[in-house]
Formats: sequence, structure tokens, C-alpha cells
Amino acid sequence: MQLITPCRIEWLPENRGYAINPFVGCGYGCYQGHCWAYLQARRSGRVPSWEEWQRPRLNSKFQGVSLRVTVAREAGRLPESAVILLSATCDPFQFDFYGYYSIVESILHGLSWLKDGPQLWVLTKSASGLIRFQDYLVDCKAKVGVTVTSLKWSEWEPFAESPSLRLLALGKIKKAGLETYVSIEPWIPEVTDPRAIIERTREFVDHYILGSFNYAGVDRDYYRQQLPPLLEWLGKENVPFFVKKELMTKGGLEE
Repeated sequence: MQLITPCRIEWLPENRGYAINPFVGCGYGCYQGHCWAYLQARRSGRVPSWEEWQRPRLNSKFQGVSLRVTVAREAGRLPESAVILLSATCDPFQFDFYGYYSIVESILHGLSWLKDGPQLWVLTKSASGLIRFQDYLVDCKAKVGVTVTSLKWSEWEPFAESPSLRLLALGKIKKAGLETYVSIEPWIPEVTDPRAIIERTREFVDHYILGSFNYAGVDRDYYRQQLPPLLEWLGKENVPFFVKKELMTKGGLEE
């Protein structure tokens, strides 16, 4: 039974990567009907309803396992050039349901044993998780990112920690010497202002990921009008960024 599984990570060269997904579900209540991870879980039969999805549970693979040892052993078998994402289908720093933070601590502890080897990437909406596990992330030499849809609190992610707290925590992570990134997605019309987010965070963010609002029926004309001038501005400002395939297609830049 593998705890570190192959994973397509679009913003990596050739999409080659691995993921650790310790939980099924998410307590943030984001984008009902538009959450990719939720839709995948519904298709696979792992969760029957949105209500159950919002009560995250431990992935059955992680039950009754010596996590530190198993994670360290599996990571040690991967190529040194590999990337491990924590996590691809869940937020790694869920609210501390049933001692879930101890699960994350064990995973990070196991990865920290590796002096050389795969690169750990973390993506979260949890400021408190970043602060709590900062020392472990430093030990792992992780690349740390937060997802930001808006600089203000939004009804689209009602139970997540505020964007301002996430960015404050990310700034602390940057001061600790780690590479940082911001995932600006989904780009929701009338809610998301990518340029404002980038201008607010450039001092402590190394690069950005841009993604569209999928499964929501957004008119393609919106992205066709908004994306090209944003990319032109990013180029002039020398801001490192990656645009996900769906957004490139909707923006009329890739058919």
C-alpha cells in the first residue's frame, strides 16, 4: 500500500510528480459543485454527498500505519529529482479533527529525515497550519504555497482562514528562508483580481499559478478579455508565473 502516489502536477515539467493525500474531504465549504477534488471523490464513490465531504476523514491508507517510517521509506525510493505535493486532493492542514495535526506532523517528520532527495511542495489555505509546522517545513526545505481567490473574505470559501492571515503566514515562511508561491485560482469573475493579489504579495512570493473557474459556465469572453493584458503586465514586470491549461484555452491562447 503506497502512501506516496504518482500524481499529475500541471505546473511541473512534464507534469511528473507524486502526492501525499492523507484526508478525504475538506472542512472549508468552498465552491459547492465546483471543487475538483470533491467531484473526483463523487465519481469514485468515496463520498456520497457534499455534507459528508465537509466532514473530512483520514484516508484509509493512513490508518494503522507507522507514518514516519513508511513515508521516509517510500520517499527515499523516489528519484532525487521527484516532487512530492502535500496535498493534491485535500488541504494538508485541516482543522484539527480527531488529532489530524498529529498525522501531518508524522508525515513531515518522516520527510525531514531525508537529507537529499525529492522536493516537497505544500499547498494550503491554512495560516495556522503553516505557523504550527514552520520548523518542519524548514527542515524539509519545502516550497510553500497558499491558494488565494480574493484579498478579502469571500462567501466562496466560507470556513477557510482569511486571505490576510494566509498571506501573513506566507510572509513569515519566506523570512524563514523558504521559496514561496501563490495559487490564484479559481479566477472568479467579479471576485478575483489577480493583479491586485500579485501587487500585494510580490515582496514575499517567488512565483504564481493562475487557474480558471471550472465547471461554472463562465463566459469565455471574460477570460479572452482579461487574460492577455494580465500576461502582458506580468511580462513587463518580470513576475514568474504559470498559467494552467484550462485558463490558457478559455483565454483563447491555446486551443
